[in-house]
Amino acid sequence: MTSIREGVPHEELLSYAEDQGVDLVVVGAKGRSAFQTVLLGSTTEAILRADQVPVLVVNSTDH
Repeated sequence: MTSIREGVPHEELLSYAEDQGVDLVVVGAKGRSAFQTVLLGSTTEAILRADQVPVLVVNSTDH
């Protein structure tokens, strides 16, 4: 399913997750460590802080 929404990214993502009954949100982390809040990115951090749905943060590796 594809959905395009306009607005504040974390608010729209959380609203979509609630509307669709999403069980898990998977988001990417910026930087080298997914455990350092400064490197997560503002959208990822806001989703984590909302605590409305389980979130899996994955760290990308550049090859």
